[in-house]
Amino acid sequence: LQPLAAGIGDLGARMNAAFAELKIVLDEREHEIATRTESLRNAVAELDRLSRTDAMTGSLNYRGFTEAGERLWQAARETGRPLSVLALDIDHFKRYNDLYGHAEGDSALRRFAGAVRSALLHADDVLARPGGEEFTVFLPDTTHAQALLVARRICQRVRDADIAHAGSPKQRLTVSVGVATLGPADEELEDVLKRADAALYRVKAAGRDGVSA
Repeated sequence: LQPLAAGIGDLGARMNAAFAELKIVLDEREHEIATRTESLRNAVAELDRLSRTDAMTGSLNYRGFTEAGERLWQAARETGRPLSVLALDIDHFKRYNDLYGHAEGDSALRRFAGAVRSALLHADDVLARPGGEEFTVFLPDTTHAQALLVARRICQRVRDADIAHAGSPKQRLTVSVGVATLGPADEELEDVLKRADAALYRVKAAGRDGVSA
């Protein structure tokens, strides 16, 4: 019986060792799967972010603009906190492209976007480029008076960027800004956006390079 018991004991030891090795392999495989899953999740999240981002300026593109606007609109309506919108249009930008070419125009757009970002006050302020030389800024939790101050800061930061523009009366790139703030009569975000656009056109009619509300 002793040889049989010894054999059984040896078999048990080998089985225990095999189970230990199997557990190590399974743990390694589980870790590998978890790592790959996390990498895939990060890749999907990055693709999702890129799908909402304007590659040239790093601002939100049209899709990001509509989604962010709707989200901020809903939050403002639910909480009663203010929401302001700035409509921006780079002055005489078509002339800029005609004079300097599209490569220089792209560089000017990037510098312009950087100047605008430097004028924003809060981390949750949103800069979007729905198209062309037109940009929109969403200012959550920002009153109308505060939004006017931000708009004036944007105009000044763009002037300070000192981007030469021989086709502009100011001889440098400037911006016109229309300001609107969510009011009780607004039934949808489009109401605020339309008022900001109307204010923008008043600035352009008055000579550009300024702010209107």
